[in-house]
Amino acid sequence: MDSLSPRRQPPAIGAKIIVKFNGTAVSLIHVTCPHCGVAKVEIDGKSYPVIDMYSAETKVGVKTKIAEGLPNTQHTLILTVAEDKNPNSADHVIVFDAIEVATS
Repeated sequence: MDSLSPRRQPPAIGAKIIVKFNGTAVSLIHVTCPHCGVAKVEIDGKSYPVIDMYSAETKVGVKTKIAEGLPNTQHTLILTVAEDKNPNSADHVIVFDAIEVATS
């Protein structure tokens, strides 16, 4: 393999992404796929239902509502690659494109 060949790194279980946002509701725009795993979700220290990103076919632009009715102030969203995964999934991959925030 030469130095320009792509190398696939395994997903780091426990890896986190932290996003700060201002608003009253938040949704995740993400990918579902045969290799996708589960994301743990936390806002301001409170756990929310996990997001299972597995699907038999790859789908881009999937929108999953995370929370609504939040105070209209700054929040911290933490997404964590979970150790658990859908039993049909081949891996723990987490892919997201954006968050969508509402302010009313």
